[in-house]
Amino acid sequence: MRFPGSWPLLLSVVFSVLPWPPLVAQSRAAERSNLLIEPVQERNEASRRIANGLVVAVAIETGYVVVAGASGADKNVGDDIATRSICFAVGPVRDRARAVDISRRYTARQVKTRLKTSLDKHYLGIMVYVDGHASRAEARKTASMLAAQGIPDHIIINPEGRLHLLSLGVFAEARNAERLRARIERLGYSAKHERRFRERTVYFVFGEQTGGGGLPELLDENDLADGIVRIPTPCSPD
Repeated sequence: MRFPGSWPLLLSVVFSVLPWPPLVAQSRAAERSNLLIEPVQERNEASRRIANGLVVAVAIETGYVVVAGASGADKNVGDDIATRSICFAVGPVRDRARAVDISRRYTARQVKTRLKTSLDKHYLGIMVYVDGHASRAEARKTASMLAAQGIPDHIIINPEGRLHLLSLGVFAEARNAERLRARIERLGYSAKHERRFRERTVYFVFGEQTGGGGLPELLDENDLADGIVRIPTPCSPD
């Protein structure tokens, strides 16, 4: 998931909305909470979360924010400095094997890591379909009749437990979906449309380095090219 336009790869400084130090300060009460990863659809949504003090780290280019969970005790920001801990998140990673490989790069350098997952909901477009078929054969019959009227493209699907839906196309623009829906209605069929998404699991590697020293940069060019970034996060308890 990516945002339109040429956004910077890493926003630990959150573009004139909130600089990183106030962002950390606002997150004091949440630093010992469980850290969660959430996708964001728009820049305005990310800005709202930042302004409300909900966001503790941001990677706008990848379309995700790291937020704090609802529970947890307060913790002074200086505690991380006193224990010389450096904490971060790396992601989003599209497959688990690659996430494990990245995790091993850091553990080989004595950095503690753990994997977390997030459900990535990718917008596909607007699907036009005809439902109400009692069987697959009945859906095929509708498809044949529509094909004879100049609407040949179709696929029979069973989304979310709904059986024998005759999908007639997925459109990026709403006006094109509405045009097809109206055309099918004129042919005497009850056509519907709905937004369609593809869901997939993405992985984040959370890491913590203790004992001081610089944090090694272990992402390679292929990782960066695929939109995998490292962002600083407050340290959370084990």
